[in-house]
Amino acid sequence: MSEGRAPPLLSSPTTTGCYSASSSTRSQRVKSFPRKLYDGPKIWSNINDYSCTSLHHGLTRPEPPKRHSSTVMDIHRCRFVPYPSQAINALAFSQPSDTQRRCPADQRLAIGRANGDIEIWNPARGLWSQETIFRGGKDRSIEGLAWTQDLQDAAAEDDEIKEAGRLRLFSVGLSSAVTEWDMARGIPLRHANGNFGAIWCLAAQPRWTSTGGDGEGHDRNRISRQDQYLAAGCEDGTIVLFSTEDGDLRYLRTIAKPPTKKPRILSLTWKDRNTIIAGCSDSNIRVYDIRTRQTLRNMTLGKSVIGGNETLVWAVKCLPNGTILSGDSAGDLKIWDSNNYSLVQRLHCHEADILDITANASGSTIITGGADRRTVAYKSMSGDKGDTTRRWTQVMHRRFHKHDVKALASFESQDLSVVVSGGLDTAPVVMPLRGWQKEYHRTLSHLPQSPQLSSAPQARLFIGWWERQISIWHLSRHAEPPEAPESLTNSHASHKLLSQLFLKGEENITSAQISNDGRYIAVATVSNVKIFRLRLQRSPPDRRVTIRTKKIETLPSLGQFGARLLAFSPDTRWLCSIRLNNEITLVRIEDSSDSKAPPHFGKQAVKLNRIKSKTSRDTNTAGLDGYLDTITTTSFSADSRLLAVGDLSGRIATWVLEGLERSSNGFVNGIQNDRGSGSPQSAGSLSSGESSSDEDDDSQSIHGQRWRKNPAGAYLPNLDAAILVLAFRPSTHENPTNTARSEIGLHPTRHTPHPRAHDLPAGEDRLIAMTAEHKLVEYRVLQGMLSEWSRRNPASYLPQHFKRIRERAMGCFWDASPLHHRLWLYGSTWMFMLDLAQDLPLEEPSVTVGMDDVQQAQQSSKQNKKRKREEFEAEKLRQRGSGAGGPVPLAESYVGVRNFSRRFQSLTQDDSQMIQLDETRSAASEEDEGSGLGVTALTQLRRRTEQPLVNGHTEHQANGVPSLLRETSHTNAPQSKHGDEPASFLSLRYRSILGIVSIGGAGDENRPMDPKNHGDKSDPESGFEVAIVERPLWDVDLPPRFDGDQDWET
Repeated sequence: MSEGRAPPLLSSPTTTGCYSASSSTRSQRVKSFPRKLYDGPKIWSNINDYSCTSLHHGLTRPEPPKRHSSTVMDIHRCRFVPYPSQAINALAFSQPSDTQRRCPADQRLAIGRANGDIEIWNPARGLWSQETIFRGGKDRSIEGLAWTQDLQDAAAEDDEIKEAGRLRLFSVGLSSAVTEWDMARGIPLRHANGNFGAIWCLAAQPRWTSTGGDGEGHDRNRISRQDQYLAAGCEDGTIVLFSTEDGDLRYLRTIAKPPTKKPRILSLTWKDRNTIIAGCSDSNIRVYDIRTRQTLRNMTLGKSVIGGNETLVWAVKCLPNGTILSGDSAGDLKIWDSNNYSLVQRLHCHEADILDITANASGSTIITGGADRRTVAYKSMSGDKGDTTRRWTQVMHRRFHKHDVKALASFESQDLSVVVSGGLDTAPVVMPLRGWQKEYHRTLSHLPQSPQLSSAPQARLFIGWWERQISIWHLSRHAEPPEAPESLTNSHASHKLLSQLFLKGEENITSAQISNDGRYIAVATVSNVKIFRLRLQRSPPDRRVTIRTKKIETLPSLGQFGARLLAFSPDTRWLCSIRLNNEITLVRIEDSSDSKAPPHFGKQAVKLNRIKSKTSRDTNTAGLDGYLDTITTTSFSADSRLLAVGDLSGRIATWVLEGLERSSNGFVNGIQNDRGSGSPQSAGSLSSGESSSDEDDDSQSIHGQRWRKNPAGAYLPNLDAAILVLAFRPSTHENPTNTARSEIGLHPTRHTPHPRAHDLPAGEDRLIAMTAEHKLVEYRVLQGMLSEWSRRNPASYLPQHFKRIRERAMGCFWDASPLHHRLWLYGSTWMFMLDLAQDLPLEEPSVTVGMDDVQQAQQSSKQNKKRKREEFEAEKLRQRGSGAGGPVPLAESYVGVRNFSRRFQSLTQDDSQMIQLDETRSAASEEDEGSGLGVTALTQLRRRTEQPLVNGHTEHQANGVPSLLRETSHTNAPQSKHGDEPASFLSLRYRSILGIVSIGGAGDENRPMDPKNHGDKSDPESGFEVAIVERPLWDVDLPPRFDGDQDWET
């Protein structure tokens, strides 16, 4: 195998069989950095693979790589975790299409799955990140979704006009109730039901827009005083209206009595604000007027041609001009006239049932999806001269899915034009709607954005959780590959499922975490938090690993309230719980002197409050007010004395554990005061022995220490997008402990009878944050400023191959040593390494430092200008895309004519500009094209005036703050002290990553382990070790599917 190139991806059935759920862990030993990073247009890692993939085809077993003087990282590729991906049953966009405006900032896509979960996705100009998941429960399913928007008083004298308010999400799931979801807390807010059958479909009334000539019809923020109704189609043939007025949800009335046979209402749509179209199970389409509750017309489809007496109308849709569309179980798309309700055209383009229909904003394109896995597009054609009716024809059909296409949703604006489809293969697919011949489609991940994994590196354990169960796995120590190839397939001892925990109740798990030492597991649902104690043992004869689990009692203030996120501190002394209302609570865990006795908890949970944002939010996001405050990630520092949380608005909040820990066995102040019985209101109150003048204190004192807001936290700016990854740098040296110090000089006084030290942590305080736009920043938390590395390496300096990645980051892990600080980021299909101990490669210098530190511009070369112009134009082309996949190369496009040309400003080739032929290009701002020049100049100035980075720090520092401008020789930056080690590395050889966790290794050992009870001790000579848990789509168990005559894959 050549260096710098990985073996082919595992895509064939014969190859993937080696990685099925029944196979064992595949261990690979790789160097943390390759010698060759980039070879032509493809980027690969040089991971040496001696797994059963090569041996299965009779290839020679490659020699295992030799150890290098640098750190070696062992990788376990695990595909034995049976994460059950769920089918997609419903899709809904929060805002209607409007081609006259840009995509609203509060546009979201809701995806309803078969287990009752609802995923909220942010299109974000085609970046598509999953923000949060509203968890379902036992025997629950989402069969229909609908958005509405409340109204609020406008700043105008006319009472008839009001402004759009908050967005509301509703769902149905084969029960007699309509559920409204609390967007801020992610739980059901209210239910409305009645004496009718199970609800099969749901549709929201169109929002009112003015049709007058005043132009108000084009403003989506100016709508009628009347709120939107919800129409629900039931199993007994009734159609029920629900009112959403006054922020409530209540039953309004039943539109019409069901027919004699009581046909099931399978689909619903609104023709206008007063007319409902219903598709039934008796081969009929019925039209109702909600004002008179009368049936306007019955449209009969006739008997099914493909057997059966009745035709099921699975989907109905109305175009903007009123034309009615229907899709049925015969695979026919029927177009009906809106005036006389007669059949205009019938198109048979599916071999099985049509399950859903959608269209573009103008009504000139129709998209259908069916049980034959086909997605078909239709275009309207002008008829003969004098013929006012439009004829439709099929223009495209593809099989984007591996199973039934059950749901479709479309949205169009100036900068976003997509169709999203989903079905039984669990993966949503984004297809371009405008310019579908010029862009690729894109398949989003079928796995959660936040990894549902957690590991205990010291005990070599990791857990995986889904729905209401937790699986505990143990990975044995890495061993050299055996000489016999057949021994690789008989490695059952490499991993073991130790135990499975099944929670009682109906709510699904929202978060689960295992402590670093493997002694505790914390599990959260929307209603409670439970803690389990683990005891890991080895049997003497064959050293077989066994585990015992026991539930332990917790504080009422912790156990009786649900949580959306949990986190253990690295020293397992604190458990952080993010409640549904985004309150942060901390619980102290104290080990008992008796190893068999349960641990001690403080009688009160520590409540932390976030600083309210002083900046007002954009009015375009008013519909998501409260939802953007959702905390999505949290992180403790290596010494467990710093805590940081990040939310969807890009805000970071930090706290510090100040003071010196006392050596007494019992808690002080906090544990003796039991006011409030652990209620949320009393959890954050001050104890009686504290000074009331300390208004900035957040919690009571425990062991002489107190959690308080970071004094410099207010200086951390809000980021531009949601925070996906948040992590402190690990410490590469032993942190100074404050426990050895005494509290000499702390004397009680009249106003402070219980004095405490205010010492701040002395350990590592650098915090990494990655946003949904893949912008990476690092802060010095205790100083409230950017770190030295981040000041010298802004986000624009990240490698181009990393910027081109479309899948968003899921998580990170560290590989730190005194010589390097490697941050490993990963997504569903990629792994990216960034060494924060050195600067990123710099381009040709474009500035110099002149007299008195005044920067002077330097003329760039023609090649450098041309490359920067091409990168800028490529970014503009991406922003003008439809929001799906990338552009199709000219060689692969349907037509051979380029869709852009070059316009020359002068006779020189450098003064040229790319002009889009099929779009009206907006005037490019000079600030956009030159925005990076100032950042580049300042960055190069800092690199020239500072010493090179040594483990992420500059060599010259004064009082802990590096001097940015100082006298130095104006020469090129010194060579890196890291030799040939690259600053970054990208691997694309993995598919469908569920998560990556640290397992074993000397770098993860925080304190000595007892090999008798807690497994192996980490080998100090061993390298860093991680487990990559993959769940590819071809390993997911799917029901039988329909296979037609032309069954080929595209």
